[in-house]
Amino acid sequence: MMHNGFRLLLRRLWWIPPATMLLGLAIAAAITAALPRLYTATATLFVGSTGGTSSIESYQGGEFSAQRTESYVHILTSETLGKRVADVLDLPFSGAQMAAKVGATAVPKTVLIEVSVTDGSAVRAATIANAYATQFIEYVTPLETPTGQAKPRVTVQTIGPAEAPQRASSPQWTDNLIYGGMAGLALGIAILVAMHLADSRVRDPAMLTEVTGLPTLGPVRVEPRKPGKRKAQLRSWDTPEAEAFRKARVQLQALGADRSVFIVTGADDGVDTTGVALDLAVAFAETGRATVLLSIGPTAALSEVGLPVSAEPGLSDLVEGRVAPDEIVQRTLHPRLFVVVGGPDVDGCLATLRAADTIGWLVRSFRYVVIATPPVGSSSAAAVLSQENSATVLAVHRSVARRREVRQAARELAYSPAAPVAGLLVD
Repeated sequence: MMHNGFRLLLRRLWWIPPATMLLGLAIAAAITAALPRLYTATATLFVGSTGGTSSIESYQGGEFSAQRTESYVHILTSETLGKRVADVLDLPFSGAQMAAKVGATAVPKTVLIEVSVTDGSAVRAATIANAYATQFIEYVTPLETPTGQAKPRVTVQTIGPAEAPQRASSPQWTDNLIYGGMAGLALGIAILVAMHLADSRVRDPAMLTEVTGLPTLGPVRVEPRKPGKRKAQLRSWDTPEAEAFRKARVQLQALGADRSVFIVTGADDGVDTTGVALDLAVAFAETGRATVLLSIGPTAALSEVGLPVSAEPGLSDLVEGRVAPDEIVQRTLHPRLFVVVGGPDVDGCLATLRAADTIGWLVRSFRYVVIATPPVGSSSAAAVLSQENSATVLAVHRSVARRREVRQAARELAYSPAAPVAGLLVD
């Protein structure tokens, strides 16, 4: 379920990773530009052994030289040798400061040592590297000469003097930009993952099914329509929204078998149950069967969805005996679609026997009865109006509804006469 929700989030906010990647590149470029330019010069030393002409002696000498290179690396980076180089070149650096500039590496499977010096000046870096090579040879030669002998056991020669580099070794623009871009991209993805984990909204049909345990219809879109567009809808409905509602109607007919009453309620105030019920009623009326929409709520709700009807008489007027049943049914431009409004104080009369009789009369008079009720959390209308031949649809707006609220609404309905048969995802 997380993959589906994350895919939807990525579809909406795809620009975040590229934006953070560009930000990472910009920061990396700014930092790199502010860093001092450093140059690295390298001198190469050869470590050889003296004496011995046979193949065995040569092999042993080579092994001895290879072992010596590991020790020489430590000497090259010592403060002692650094102080000697600073004194020779008359540089205002301590042994530790000089040691921080130098790096020595024994080339694997050889008797070569590379001495690298990094400095803000290319020429000075080469000068220091060559001075290190010279001072190291002068320092090591007495150490490798046994007492009473004239020749050292190991000789060290400079075979590759350092030259002033033409290009700076630091900062590394390419590497820094790659790291900055990758870090920015990772930040963008992390932001999306955090948003997905923090977002508890029901985003897709699979998630709605997981939360409610119900088959999911839709998604459908309830478009705000002015009276002119509503008239066009009632005469000829040929938009993508129409096909979505027709598909939902077919699925409801399959789920509800031969049921004729469909109650549309919401998980919270974020869904327009009146608009959903009206569009669903139009889809039922398109089958050529008489369909009535019963709106339990203020008449203004119908006006807001572009269907101007009279505020009275309504269901409450019938319950109180002021009108006859056929007087509360109002016609629309669609020959098979009719509307009944709730009327004033309708909530107080829903649980009466007269109201139940009225619902029964509507069921007998029309093939389909679509009832729009307020959300589960604010009204018990769905449960009160539910009948033996009714099917309840829990409408959920995926930009508003939270998983906890939807789960709670489904649980409340499950233990009432209005147990839902399906969830309807609304855009």
